[in-house]
Amino acid sequence: MYHAPVVVSPPARAGLALAALAACGGDAPGVRLAPVGDGPCGRPTDARSLLVTPLGDFRAERRPIALDAPVALADLPASTRQLAVEVIGEGGQVLAQGKTVPFDFAALADGDTLGVAMGPPDDACPAGTMATSRDRPLVAPVGGGVLVAGGYAPTPLATAEWFDPATDTFRNVALPAGFGGVRGLAGAALVPLADGTVALVGGPSPGFAIYDPEDGFRPAVLVSQVRAHAAAVAIDDHRVLLLGGCGSLRDDGTCEAGSARADSRILHVGGATPGVIEDGPLLVAERVDSQVFLEREPDGRRTVVLVGGVDGAGAPQTSAERIDLESGAVTILPGAGGAAARNDAGTIITAFGADGTAPRGETAALVPGVDVIRALPTLAPRAGAVLATQEDGLVLALGGGPALRFLPAASSWSVVDAAALPVFGGGHAVLRLDDGSLFVVGGRVAGTAQAAAWRFRPRLVGRFTGSLTVVPGDDESDPPLSPLDPSLVTVAPVWRLRGAGADPSHAVVGGPQGGTLRVDLGARVPSEGIAVVLGQVGPADFHQIVLIPGVEASLERRVAGAATTLCRGQAVPAAGPTSITLDLRGGEARVAMNGQVLLTCDVDGLPAGRVGVGALGSGEVDVLTIAVTR
Repeated sequence: MYHAPVVVSPPARAGLALAALAACGGDAPGVRLAPVGDGPCGRPTDARSLLVTPLGDFRAERRPIALDAPVALADLPASTRQLAVEVIGEGGQVLAQGKTVPFDFAALADGDTLGVAMGPPDDACPAGTMATSRDRPLVAPVGGGVLVAGGYAPTPLATAEWFDPATDTFRNVALPAGFGGVRGLAGAALVPLADGTVALVGGPSPGFAIYDPEDGFRPAVLVSQVRAHAAAVAIDDHRVLLLGGCGSLRDDGTCEAGSARADSRILHVGGATPGVIEDGPLLVAERVDSQVFLEREPDGRRTVVLVGGVDGAGAPQTSAERIDLESGAVTILPGAGGAAARNDAGTIITAFGADGTAPRGETAALVPGVDVIRALPTLAPRAGAVLATQEDGLVLALGGGPALRFLPAASSWSVVDAAALPVFGGGHAVLRLDDGSLFVVGGRVAGTAQAAAWRFRPRLVGRFTGSLTVVPGDDESDPPLSPLDPSLVTVAPVWRLRGAGADPSHAVVGGPQGGTLRVDLGARVPSEGIAVVLGQVGPADFHQIVLIPGVEASLERRVAGAATTLCRGQAVPAAGPTSITLDLRGGEARVAMNGQVLLTCDVDGLPAGRVGVGALGSGEVDVLTIAVTR
């Protein structure tokens, strides 16, 4: 644990705090650090040195810091947005690491404190204890922390707490009148809204309530229907779609026999008509306790994808449903797992059996715009796992057995030795925090509901990473590269990405985002051409540099699936091995192949999205390396 000398840090806090020094006169802005405490979740006893890396729109420089005395970090760039910290042991091994949450350096005052939750790489540290043990809690990010509500222990709960990542502590949150009774919050959902609030919807109470991080829950709004154990997602600023679930509950919080639903409702939680309910699209099958993802398909259509859950008799649903929000058309995708997470490319990774169902070993990918599921490697059967996407784009699976990680570049899984985490039987929640750590809370261990929380610390690659080199064919590392469609990738003897005709076929680099980047790509360009992807925020919203041999280089923008050519340059050289450089500086994109500048284009207002590589038409692109630097 580290904290500023003048700041008292709670004993349970595992982390580091940085007291910012505002520039005064000719003094450069900086921070000072002072160590306190020992152990793998603070400063390990065998630590030898400390490295601090400022992160922002500049090339990062790791700075060695003394362990035993307060020091100043002078000359930090004014555009610093995060600080990464590593504790180094004998032989250069990283013993503990962490990052601050993103911050505005210019807004910091002298003595302000920024916490850094430290942890062993690919392992976890305790993150406080809830007032109540919770199996299957509801969670939602809000106000820089996490709202945790409901769950079972073993009967339904009608309480809520808020987790503060700055102190690793929980405080009780009062629920609005009308949310209580023997059925608690059974079957309810927490839905983040665009304005930074969270809607508590569904469950046994005939109403909904909005949680405001400043003032807590607002008074409940009555509605005319009850819908419990439904999948819930916000489809615009003030409407929430509730899919499936059931219409009535037993006292233990489970669905009454015969009450499971295969339809949906649209609930107005804001705007001019709060509390109004409209009919939504129909489902193909009853689906209770499923996960839902809002998608923008490559052609611009908005859909929702339902994964997992059970039918009214408790049998697992092993097919996903993709529902067009405009037409109501449904596509069935057989072979989906019971747990799911969306990776950086926009693909939904599914695996294992749903909580409370028989173990399964199938894993699969649901690709936007593709109506056939993509099978992934089969693993040892398990149930009750939760999937979560790390900042670097890799997907972590926790629960039902040893921790696993999905490596999208190779479509393979590897074991993660997270020894500090218990083996969850299910019912736990996992959510990524602003510092890149994964918050794990509640659940069942050996059949008993847990009150504990943990923070799992993956590698520090994130949106402000200063430099990153990806070698997608390197089987000795975990390359942070996510293809949109894993079936279009050949891993050996070289890493090859095939085109998808008129549809995008991209692989995006996990981590760095922003409008000031340099991308150096080593690849073999086919006659059909290659794309350099930039500003990618989804499979229907991205920019790409289109490089087709013999054709003028161009910059293309796609928004909601509609393509526009922004500018053109010189003719692209012949196909073959090449090096491509993309420079994004000052609102301008500059592209060169083998040192020859082909295109210079204004990209002012480019979204701060991801970068990557794409194959065009039916071509096959061999990708050797992708280096991203500030």
